[in-house]
Amino acid sequence: MKKIYNILMAAAIALGTFTSCEDVPMPFNNPLDYLEPDPEEVVIEPTGDGTKESPFNVAAVLNYISTLEADVKSDKDVYITGVVTSIKETFGTQYGNATFNISDNDEGSNTFTCYQIYYFNNAKYTAKNEANNDLNISEGDVVVVCGKVLNFRGSTPETQAREAYIISINGKSVESSTPAAGDPKGTGTEADPFNVAAAVAKCKEVGQTASTDKYYVKGIADEDYTVNSYKNIEVNIVDKEGSSEKFKVFRCKGVGGKDIKEGYKVSKGDVIIVYGPVVNYMGNTPETATGAYVVSVNGQAPEGTGGGSDTPSSNLGTKDAPLTVAKALETINAMEDSGETGTEAYVKGKISKVQSFNSNYKSITYYISDDGTETKQLQIYSGKNIGGAEFASIEDLSVGDVVVVKGKLKKFMKNGEAIPEMNQPNEIVTITKASGGGEQGGGEQGGGEQGDEGSYTKPYSVASGIAAQGADFNNVKNIYVKGYIVGWVEGQVLADGAHFNANATVKTNILIADNANETDLSKCMPVQLPNNDVRSGMNLQEHPEFYGKAVILYGELAKYFGAAGVKSVTYSESDGKTFGTKPQ
Repeated sequence: MKKIYNILMAAAIALGTFTSCEDVPMPFNNPLDYLEPDPEEVVIEPTGDGTKESPFNVAAVLNYISTLEADVKSDKDVYITGVVTSIKETFGTQYGNATFNISDNDEGSNTFTCYQIYYFNNAKYTAKNEANNDLNISEGDVVVVCGKVLNFRGSTPETQAREAYIISINGKSVESSTPAAGDPKGTGTEADPFNVAAAVAKCKEVGQTASTDKYYVKGIADEDYTVNSYKNIEVNIVDKEGSSEKFKVFRCKGVGGKDIKEGYKVSKGDVIIVYGPVVNYMGNTPETATGAYVVSVNGQAPEGTGGGSDTPSSNLGTKDAPLTVAKALETINAMEDSGETGTEAYVKGKISKVQSFNSNYKSITYYISDDGTETKQLQIYSGKNIGGAEFASIEDLSVGDVVVVKGKLKKFMKNGEAIPEMNQPNEIVTITKASGGGEQGGGEQGGGEQGDEGSYTKPYSVASGIAAQGADFNNVKNIYVKGYIVGWVEGQVLADGAHFNANATVKTNILIADNANETDLSKCMPVQLPNNDVRSGMNLQEHPEFYGKAVILYGELAKYFGAAGVKSVTYSESDGKTFGTKPQ
């Protein structure tokens, strides 16, 4: 403004309008404004080369992004440092990522957006992080992030969504803030178990010969573990995620030496209590000794069956005798904050609210209650369809549908409020639609167009079609199924004769999957093409142009080539063409 004013003044004097500066009228209410100097422009020099050792500052990453075309992400991960100037979402959201802006100074003289970035180690932030008081972000924090970057729509320099993560906050990370060895705590009794540090100290004390005394030890699983045919648990536990000091739960059965059900899963972060003698094996591995057993996982006895019964020892219901919603809520209310059952529960209820559809995970978050009203509800978080199949849209579930669902029960904490839920992963076991059509999950079902799964408007996916047949390959007649044509089969055995190409030498079948690029046979279904118009119109030997195309088929789910398949096909649609007669 001052420069413009001075130019106009000089011009006026030159034209003779004014003879000197004194004749020039002063700006209203600020007579000395034209004498004030222009504020100095803040110039921030680019620094860093984008490596871990020398991260870009914001000025440097803005320069780097200017070399990229709009919406084209970088072909490499870069490291960036800056000051957090504004926050849209912290890491405590349900998606486990955060969005915030950083600059080279507190004033925000330049801006770069850290968009939907993950937590330390490129992992999602979870309730367990929150419970352990792990680091989160605040305005003014100095952060380092790493990941792909782009210029979104040519106007917003940012990280590529879910392809970047936090490295440090004010110089700290989860790892650097976690001591390698914690303080020993506990007396080893049931009321006061050893923590891992105390258990390790005891092992070093007793040496390589197992202790004669027995101790209780409590820690959190440092890894995932699925019980195998030995029907015991073998997993390392720690006092805090990321700790280097570990105690090994070595091949422990359940209470009383009972077998733990094969397939039972222990997840990283689960709280485990064991009881028995301890030893420092070979002088370098603190672990349980012969005779020790697992007392609990997340407060519940592990699923010990002894003979393969479907009844969990923790009394969380079965497929045929599921818990009521009221009983599930009672179980959750008795938990500590953020507690979770160690095994899956079966719960039956009526859908009271369908909340949201996640297009990334093809899941639906919904609520069930015993009477279908929005009181005393259980949240089914990010739920999947029968057999873990994906949902197509939020319309796949309706208020009033009666479902049996299975998954781990959890006391989820949000802003200090407890939300009873069935945590992910979970899935529907059976569903009875409010609009009629009977119970789904196996057996016969009419196709029709009433909107039930298997109808023309809601055909089975390949995944849900496989799940509907089950291990016994139940026939499900008069249904529609939809997928992509990914190949064909020759010979008699699917595993030996599957071909993922269009060069078919037979006309009698095709192979379909939910993904046009699928090559995993466990995610495919062979389709029998009877000698009719469907075979004539779209067998790959004569019509390779259908390879990779989406197809909808009418027939029955049935065993074919020794696998879950589709047979008796009488109608199909693909690439705008129809073959056969569509059922009325």
